[in-house]
Amino acid sequence: AVLAVLFASLVPETVALDIQCKDPLFETHWFGRAGLATRASSGFETLNAIPTAKSGLALCPQYNLRASCCSQRFEVEQARHFQHFRQIIFPSMFVRIRKHRMSVADVEHTAVFSVASRVEREQLSL
Repeated sequence: AVLAVLFASLVPETVALDIQCKDPLFETHWFGRAGLATRASSGFETLNAIPTAKSGLALCPQYNLRASCCSQRFEVEQARHFQHFRQIIFPSMFVRIRKHRMSVADVEHTAVFSVASRVEREQLSL
């Protein structure tokens, strides 16, 4: 009975320690790929398991010499994903926005728009 009480008192601390580096924003980087736990590389970098003090952080210099979940290896991973967003995703978002604005502007060239009341024209225009 004493052993069970001792174990139960330690579990919350272990769980609290385990979730410190589990930011939902980086959920895919909590663990390595399945089956790669025994290899030197997991295929992509993961967050530290527990906060540790690091130096030489370039993307997050405010965490240098402070306990954090980031590491220099993880910063490389962050930079890779940011570059992908900046070079691929962000430009495609602008293309979609431009196409959407053009399609909204094209409404002014329809028969329905030409017979619309002033209020309807205001609602249909940019």
